[in-house]
Amino acid sequence: MVKKIVQTLGYAAAAGSASFAGQAMAQAVERPIPVLPSDYPTELVGVSERYRPEFEAPGVSLGSFNLSPQVGAGLGYISNVYGRSFNKADDFYAAINPSLTLSRRGGAATEANLSATLSANLRRFFNEKSANETAMRALANGSIPVGNVFTVSGGGGFERAYERQEAGSFPTAARSPIKVDELTGFLRVRAAGARLRVTAGVDVRDQKYGDARLGGGLRTDQGFRDLTLLRGVGRVESSLTGAVSAFVEGRYTDVNYNRQFISAGVVNRDGGQAEGYLGIRVDAGKLRGVVSGGYTRRTFDSPTYRNFGGLAVDGELTYYASGLTTYTLEAHRNINENGDPGVTAMFNTGARLRVDHELLRYIILSGNVGYDAFSYKSISRTDKVASVGGGVRYLANRHFEINADVNYLKRTSNLPLFGTEFNRFQGVISLVARL
Repeated sequence: MVKKIVQTLGYAAAAGSASFAGQAMAQAVERPIPVLPSDYPTELVGVSERYRPEFEAPGVSLGSFNLSPQVGAGLGYISNVYGRSFNKADDFYAAINPSLTLSRRGGAATEANLSATLSANLRRFFNEKSANETAMRALANGSIPVGNVFTVSGGGGFERAYERQEAGSFPTAARSPIKVDELTGFLRVRAAGARLRVTAGVDVRDQKYGDARLGGGLRTDQGFRDLTLLRGVGRVESSLTGAVSAFVEGRYTDVNYNRQFISAGVVNRDGGQAEGYLGIRVDAGKLRGVVSGGYTRRTFDSPTYRNFGGLAVDGELTYYASGLTTYTLEAHRNINENGDPGVTAMFNTGARLRVDHELLRYIILSGNVGYDAFSYKSISRTDKVASVGGGVRYLANRHFEINADVNYLKRTSNLPLFGTEFNRFQGVISLVARL
């Protein structure tokens, strides 16, 4: 699956210690975050990420390292387990999410930061056993300053996630979530001066897809989707004022499928994807974030497929309305691969708004709305997915919290025969314990 960004393993490792309720509903194949993140001073921190010393578990001290064990257990409900427009099946499921994070933060400017995470996200349905999921990740990353100018960071790991029915790449005939195993590695070098910063990175992803379950207990091989993505990316950023900087960024991904043919006589979609962006980074008062736009183009080695391109958008803005409320808006448009043999690729255009509010020191509320449109090549088809959700975290003390999340999702298509239309309600409540 060609995604415009390879997930930064450092951020993924941090996610391993995030609240269990959110993970229980969201550990699926999603749009990954930038491999060239825009780092900021720590004076402004969002409500959900804020350090609360009276509710922070100390972990286990191991010399210069700190070990943070955590486990969550919850009960969830889904009104439409298989994302069907008819013959819907609802069910309850048990969710279990253990994680173990080992971290070291350098005490001096010349010391390295290291982090490693082991985590799992298990969903076990009471009746619909074919929808069970065993997601997991093992990730490690680190960074080290080199002199006064350079910073080198890198990492790698393994992750098992699941492609669900709301994904634009989900195959038309598939019924249950599809297992996706991924090996990832990245290396990034940054050089920073007084007004100019240059970042270059390379990353690799190797993805393997499990079988897709069909109706009647049948399976279909998804091995034709297995692929390796090798990407290079670079950004040059210049400060315009103390609060605003401008940058130019380029990315190129080599797309190499493992099988030569999708099916008998149908050649694979080997090729490449090029992207170019112009953008600004803002860190002014209560507003912080990155907005960029440009052009992306997907090319194919085989003349069987037609090259195409279009507008690309990548942006995220956070507004710190007060010490109690944070708004985050994210928007994207890019080219993704697709799981249907008859579809060349697709454009994914989407946006999400999230609001976090600290009702009390120990009660954090959140709400979100999202929208995605998938425009498919080689077929006149457009699917749309809209969602709305919310959650609450109750921080009991340093070692326990209770989380609850709900979400409603609706998918529509102008070709329902190929893009299944459905709606789904999901909720989960869980208890998280940590040392």
